[in-house]
Amino acid sequence: MDQRFGLFIHWGPVTFRGTEIGWSRSPSVPAQEYDNLFKEFNPILFDADAWVKTAKV
Repeated sequence: MDQRFGLFIHWGPVTFRGTEIGWSRSPSVPAQEYDNLFKEFNPILFDADAWVKTAKV
């Protein structure tokens, strides 16, 4: 209990633009572009177990 560790990984379509825009749109990614990023986002290789194992190291 003395050695607590928290990890929050936030990722999604906007990561294609190399920015993190929080919970809403921002000037760094135009709204029209942001609203269409989901078409490129297909995390078929996402492996939650592998991420957890990496974080535990």
